Amino acid sequence: MSGTANQASLGADIDAEKFAGSKTPMRERAFAGAYLTAVDVAMICWLYVITRAALAAISWMVFG
Repeated sequence: MSGTANQASLGADIDAEKFAGSKTPMRERAFAGAYLTAVDVAMICWLYVITRAALAAISWMVFG
């Protein structure tokens, strides 16, 4: 009986180790988050610039 319990415990330990080994390290996740945040900010800035330019062009066409 104890042999079966030990085997089951060993199997659970191996599964836990595989799961823990497959997780992405915190440093890589933090870098990815910072990178995506920077990309998002850059996209918002470009959208703002393009919108302001379009509104200025429309205003110039309408009001001369």
